[in-house]
Amino acid sequence: MNDADGLPLVLVAEDEDSVRQMVALALKAIGYRTVVFADGAAAAEALEGGVVPDAVLLDVRMPRMNGIDLVRHIRAQAATETTPVVAMSAYSDELQAREMIDAGANAFLAKPFTIEELRVTMSAITRS
Repeated sequence: MNDADGLPLVLVAEDEDSVRQMVALALKAIGYRTVVFADGAAAAEALEGGVVPDAVLLDVRMPRMNGIDLVRHIRAQAATETTPVVAMSAYSDELQAREMIDAGANAFLAKPFTIEELRVTMSAITRS
């Protein structure tokens, strides 16, 4: 949800600490607030607990709940069924990208990506 400053909230689910920190900093630099989680299960628990982000940025391969299962979980919840989702992976190939889109992701980013690629993708899915 947008805060008092009008900044959209992005939920980030990424198991690698350095990538999680980098993505959070990059999102902040391009005008988003973040809430971050180290795996899909923790992110799913936060969503069930009432966190309602304006968008979700998630890794495909995570412990406890992978990206495909998290996207399906997001789409199955009334509060987040239309929330924009961007999947990201260092193991990018056409099949993995297609699987994520078929599961309900709106976009796919291959890691490593630039801040500009992140900005363009987030802007396209959040219309901001």
